[in-house]
Parts: sequence; C-alpha cells; structure tokens
Amino acid sequence: MGLIVLCMAFCGCNSIYHQTWATMPPDAGARLELRLKEARAVERSARDAARELLALLQQSSEGDGIRVGFDRLEKESLELNRKVLAVRDELGAVVETRENSEVEELSNQAKIWLRFAVENRSVDSQIAARRLEFLLALVAR
Repeated sequence: MGLIVLCMAFCGCNSIYHQTWATMPPDAGARLELRLKEARAVERSARDAARELLALLQQSSEGDGIRVGFDRLEKESLELNRKVLAVRDELGAVVETRENSEVEELSNQAKIWLRFAVENRSVDSQIAARRLEFLLALVAR
C-alpha cells in the first residue's frame, strides 16, 4: 500500500491546469494579446446576438424565438464578462498596458448587454426593439 502511495506522489497527475499552461504563450504580453483576442471575438458574438434579437423584435415574433434571442444575448454578455476578467488577470502580469481603456470598454459592453437582456424580457417588443437599436448605435461608436 505504501509503495502505491509513493508511486502516485512521484508520478503526479496531469491536471487541466498544467495542460492549459502548456498551451499558453510563456510571455505575459503574448498571453495578454491572446486573452484580448478572445474577448474581442466574444464581443462580436454578443453584438451579433443583439442584432439577431433586434430582427426578431422588429418582426414582433412571439414565443420561443424572442426568448431564445434574449437567452443568447444574456449568455454572450456573461461570457464576455468572463473573458474581460481573464484579460484583467493578465493585465496584472504586464507592467505597461495600453489596453486598459479597451478592457473597460469591453467590460461596459458586457454590462450593457446583460442589463438589456435582463430588464427587457417582459417589455413590449416594439419598445425593446427601439431600446436595442439605441444600444447597438451606442456600442458601434
């Protein structure tokens, strides 16, 4: 029994943590760029989800389509928030950062999309469509 425990202690295990670090760039700046790229991609997905939801709202579709659209926008905004947090983790490892304003912008967009998705589920579809048009114009700047 003791031999088994000793072998396990020396062999170790290949955890997801070690696997992930093996695929990450060793340089903190490169990791930051990778995390920013991931956050930008999710931001585009959130914007696409908002546009698709807007189309559904403008058609005054009833039922599952709009609900699924709100669900997707909420999911994408939560994912964007998660990616922003990952970027902020990497920012802590990089001394000089020019990306702080971009990270704040991405964070604000995540909050905007999530707040819209949560607060407008039960609002009339035409009112929600006008609000969403405004938000899309706001984040396009």
